[in-house]
Amino acid sequence: MLRRPFFGAVFTALCAALGAAHLQAAVPSGSVNDAPLAVSASSGAWNLGDLYASDLAWVAEFQRVQTAAVALKSWRGKLKSGTAETLFRALDAISQVRKEAARLHTYAGLRSDLDLRVASERERVQQVQALGTLLEENTAWLAPEILSLGAPRVRAADRKS
Repeated sequence: MLRRPFFGAVFTALCAALGAAHLQAAVPSGSVNDAPLAVSASSGAWNLGDLYASDLAWVAEFQRVQTAAVALKSWRGKLKSGTAETLFRALDAISQVRKEAARLHTYAGLRSDLDLRVASERERVQQVQALGTLLEENTAWLAPEILSLGAPRVRAADRKS
């Protein structure tokens, strides 16, 4: 049987958070809170402030990542005529935006899971899902462009790294 320790840890943290005695800086429905959210439990602390200092910080980062996702389409067409350095810079830019989008998604999902009745938190999850679609839309050119380079050129670029 395949064990998934990450999911077990997340489940344990969620159970501890939902059963916690107090909830600091809870966000009322339809508002943006500038205070970090922390849930204490006897086994440790789940502090979304470790991801973003506040909801306002999340919103600012969301807007920045959204702009960066749109900018990724500027790499289209540059791989075929570029060098190995161009390929690696494009892949690094895409990787950074995907990593930041995943962090946004984690925060939104955990905030939403605290209380599924809070519509504004469900909206945040939907915003991040739309961001994922935007990211895929602006990088859809990547696989076909790498395939058009051909295996020998990709291997040569890999050797140069």
